[in-house]
Amino acid sequence: MINPLSSLRLVCLLLLGSSLLAQQTKQKPPIQETKAAVKKKVKTKFFGKKPIPFINTALTFAGPTNKIGRDGIQCDLPAAVSGKDGKALISYLEWDGKTDRLILTRETKKGLKQVSGDVAKGVLHKPAIAIDGKGAAWIFWSETHEDTTVDLKARSWSASKGFGSPVTIADSDAAEAFVVAGTDSNGRVWTSWQSFRAGEADIYARFLDPKSGKWSKEIAVATQKGGDWEPSLAFDGKGNAWIAYDSSRGNEFNLNLARVNDQGQTKEFAIAHSPKYEARASITTTAQGDGFWITAERGKERHGLDYRGHGNDTGINAKKSVLFGKFECATGKFIETPIGHAGRAGNPVNRPVVGVGKDGNPWVVYRYFNRALWRIAATGYRLDSKTWSSRRRIPNSSFGQDRTTIFLPAHEKGDLRLCWPSDERPNKAHQTAAVFLAALPSSASLPAATPEKPSKAPNKQQLPHSHKTPERPAFDRHEWKVDGQTFGLFWGDVHRHTDVSNCRTGFDGCIVDHFRYAYDLAKIDFLGTSDHTDIGKIYHPYEWWHNQRMHDALHSPGRFNTVYVYEREQSWPWGHRNVVFAQRGGPIVYIKRSLYLTSPWQK
Repeated sequence: MINPLSSLRLVCLLLLGSSLLAQQTKQKPPIQETKAAVKKKVKTKFFGKKPIPFINTALTFAGPTNKIGRDGIQCDLPAAVSGKDGKALISYLEWDGKTDRLILTRETKKGLKQVSGDVAKGVLHKPAIAIDGKGAAWIFWSETHEDTTVDLKARSWSASKGFGSPVTIADSDAAEAFVVAGTDSNGRVWTSWQSFRAGEADIYARFLDPKSGKWSKEIAVATQKGGDWEPSLAFDGKGNAWIAYDSSRGNEFNLNLARVNDQGQTKEFAIAHSPKYEARASITTTAQGDGFWITAERGKERHGLDYRGHGNDTGINAKKSVLFGKFECATGKFIETPIGHAGRAGNPVNRPVVGVGKDGNPWVVYRYFNRALWRIAATGYRLDSKTWSSRRRIPNSSFGQDRTTIFLPAHEKGDLRLCWPSDERPNKAHQTAAVFLAALPSSASLPAATPEKPSKAPNKQQLPHSHKTPERPAFDRHEWKVDGQTFGLFWGDVHRHTDVSNCRTGFDGCIVDHFRYAYDLAKIDFLGTSDHTDIGKIYHPYEWWHNQRMHDALHSPGRFNTVYVYEREQSWPWGHRNVVFAQRGGPIVYIKRSLYLTSPWQK
């Protein structure tokens, strides 16, 4: 029987060996030409250390901004919830240069105060948090285990009892991550997550029974053939959980919504099924309780198929926009509401999140790309006038493409509160990440967005044919038997840049974008995203740490393997050298000697 992991390592060694062999080949120095014959080399435009100017007006918060941050410590990936007293509980990850710590912070009269003790420590992944009917908080997180797979854990906390013992929510031979959590109308805490145990992404859920104090069995929310990605959770007044997610069934990403009851019964509704890419949904219950507001990304037709590249118009992340609408429980239909100019703070836009203010109007925040970095924009929909407020930039919000935001109910001031991570970078270079909490004003206080001008429908674009030859299933691979041993041919990619690199990554996507493509559209066997070590900007040690843990969270050993990669693109001898590691923790060998000598791996 073929061992895919061993085969993968063989392929990786061949790739790396070929690269090293090419480097070792004797090369003659370039011929010195006369000045008259030398053509002026076109310089690649990088933004270096120059600040990226703002292109959107800043939002004025309804009160002071709270910040969680420490010098030299990365505070990132927050999850937040409001208690019965309206005060916030925020869980987030700290990285000290060696390991992750999951921290719980509570809001007090004197501000945000860290709860004594760590929730967890190790190689950790984005947490979630919810409060049960008795007022206890439940913190969920994923962690890379000793067997290199990622397990899903939970732990309770209350002011009177402190932390409870950790509980394992999901433990398979693959990654269990991308967790979300919430509380239904009966006080049950629910959690939903994404599992790669089947060699593709599937959605599962569990809930905590308040009577028995025990967790339910796993509920298979979406396990059909085709990847099911990134759940988002909301609840109705009848105790049902509603989980929005997207699926690649049929070779394109579309949105689905599943109603799940406490008996484990599910009913799926198709929403926003068009020829275009629709994914990464966010859902929240309407103020009236008659349905759900849903927002998501919308992209191109034939996303990730033959019609793709890495340019402004053809990249995986190119031409992304904000989709918004309402799902009506009574009819089971999704009614879309165009967001227009309010959703065009930049190009492209990503990771929209929806929340409802105390006046009942929905808000949408999203990340937008501007030259070399990502910031957050906000807009509100006024139900009485059916208009969007003009978009506003969230101050201190610059960061990477894949970071999301959390809405919280208003407390004392404002219409709604927002929690988000940012390293406040003025340019592409990574700084020190922190977590922020601030109150938004009423959207009625903002001017209306510029109305859309009537325009003709664009001409139908003739896209290239996606399948000139029949597509083979992912498991169909060539095999050879030699001397009684079976060898397999496996396909992968170790040269895919993310938004970390200082090149055309605004239009080619983050790590999750690439893995969606690799798993469900390209149907390859392994992937390692590769970012530049120090071309235009330094590959910060925290960025390398984060990218490695993201690869852990997308790993399905023996079915789809992840490897850890970066690129050294030095000027002489010139070449794209992608350094591949089969295990996490490898050092970055920077091109510039000064960076190499002062890096953490040389101390």
